[in-house]
Amino acid sequence: MPNTKKTSDLVEEITAASGQQASGVNQINAAVGQLDVVTNQTASGAEELPATAEELNGSVESIVDLVSFFKIEGFQANIKKTLTNPCI
Repeated sequence: MPNTKKTSDLVEEITAASGQQASGVNQINAAVGQLDVVTNQTASGAEELPATAEELNGSVESIVDLVSFFKIEGFQANIKKTLTNPCI
């Protein structure tokens, strides 16, 4: 009879461990699903960036044209330098 009890205990432990593994797999699946959503959102945003940058560039050029009306000394040179080297 002692072997029966030991076997029963082992089966219970295996059952509990299997449940924990299933729970862990479910959590991993949920995390991968969330990563997929975030990855798709990031990809979508990256696709929109060039158009947004082009739109902003057009707006900046329009604003420069409007502000240039005021003839601020040195302004045009600085703006043209900034527009040709925007990351500096």
